[in-house]
Amino acid sequence: MKNLFKPLSVLGLILAVSLMTSGCKNPKPGLTDIPSTSPRIKQAGPTGPNQGANNGARNANNGGGIGIGNDGGIGSGSNLSGNGIDDLTDDQFNNLSADAQREYFEGRPMDREALKAYTVYFDFDSSSVRPTDMANVQSVASYLSSHADCALLIEGHCDERGTDEYNQALGERRAQSVKEAIANAGIASHRVRTLSYGESKPAVDGTTAEAYAKNRRGEFVLLLPKTEGAGTEAADVSDIVSE
Repeated sequence: MKNLFKPLSVLGLILAVSLMTSGCKNPKPGLTDIPSTSPRIKQAGPTGPNQGANNGARNANNGGGIGIGNDGGIGSGSNLSGNGIDDLTDDQFNNLSADAQREYFEGRPMDREALKAYTVYFDFDSSSVRPTDMANVQSVASYLSSHADCALLIEGHCDERGTDEYNQALGERRAQSVKEAIANAGIASHRVRTLSYGESKPAVDGTTAEAYAKNRRGEFVLLLPKTEGAGTEAADVSDIVSE
């Protein structure tokens, strides 16, 4: 029995040595540590074809100008002088706030001499522009077309016959009639405002037919850009009729 146990012990020792030797030849690979910091995710900026347009609209509004979006809407900027508002359509101008529309006219120097030669005259109790005066209307429209930064005030006047109330209304109809003629000549309506003086400001004194004919008139007052016209009268928009 002792002789049998001894060979078995030797065999077991040999097997143990063999297993230890093979394990050292193929060491188990170590594990890689997981980084303790998380990767940073960059915030994606706006992309696509509208990126430049959107930035432009924001810049216009931040600078106080008028921003026109892709849908034609108007921003809330308040700087209405310059080219921004001059190029608006009537619909876009009408979408501005009342304060913004008022600012467009307020404080403009008024030049009463520049277009005085183009005054139009009316027949008795009439508000229709006479065919003989359409050349004057066209001349004023041509001037406005080449001076996009200017606006226009049309004043309606009457002779002294009739009541004050009637002549006030007649003066407004005359100014409106001239405004329509200007618009038909290609000038945006929002650049033109009207004001009726009725019979209160006659061009000449007298009760003759000639005096009456000169007092039935529509006068053009040029409203200059706000940076021009030093020494001229400034427009008081509280008196200007806003349609």
